Amino acid sequence: MGSFDFTAAPEASGIAASRRNPGLLYVLDDGPGTTSLVVLRARTGRMLGRLHVLGFHGTDTEDLAVARCAPGHAATCVFIGDIGDNLAARDSIELLRVREPVLGPDVPSVPVPAERAILRYPDRPHDAEALLVADDGSIGIVTKAAGRSGRGAARLYTTTTFRDGILRDSGRVGVPAPAVAVATAVVGNVVTGGDSVGGRVVLRTYDAIYEFHGSRGGALRDFPSWPVTQLAAPAERQGEAVAYGADGCTLFTVSEESGALTMMECR
Repeated sequence: MGSFDFTAAPEASGIAASRRNPGLLYVLDDGPGTTSLVVLRARTGRMLGRLHVLGFHGTDTEDLAVARCAPGHAATCVFIGDIGDNLAARDSIELLRVREPVLGPDVPSVPVPAERAILRYPDRPHDAEALLVADDGSIGIVTKAAGRSGRGAARLYTTTTFRDGILRDSGRVGVPAPAVAVATAVVGNVVTGGDSVGGRVVLRTYDAIYEFHGSRGGALRDFPSWPVTQLAAPAERQGEAVAYGADGCTLFTVSEESGALTMMECR
């Protein structure tokens, strides 16, 4: 549907739709030292600018989510997942929470403040690229795959609120492994992005998109047991991101290598 200058985010790994600014998307680069979000027009991919975040200096930033800042609050926040760990060696991972500003024709150059939460896994470090945030405040992280070899099932780790602490192991995520190695010759069950809205969860692998259907208000920790539908993923080079649009139905994806932006209309 569109594209953006991929040099602005040469390793675009996360995408999320703004709730406060209709028609805008945030894109996150996963290169080390990331300090800002790229802001795009959803329909065209035209870049409006960068939203700089005060005190943000990412280690391996992999995914974004937009949700209520806290349960019962009208304000919405961008959640930034610094959760990547290719070597499965990080002692802890970080989430940042940024209250969405009002964005006009241009993105302000003044950095916006952020809150930080430090999280640890209950067992050992994991590589993860999918961040989920529900409107009840619960947060989910889906590992890229089980084990340091990158093989086996992904797992869901959750926490009930945005704060420092130990994640809960909420179990295996049943996403089928690809029939062939795709994009990076990673064999196995490779989850590269995700999003959550209104009792539904969407996850992306290199070759498919999976939508889990729960009930509105269903607990995020239970989503692996919900009915799941497989959708065809767009043909993107190193496609690693997926997000619901502001309507809670349209899906957006972005390529890590080409700047391609795809919109999948409501099913």
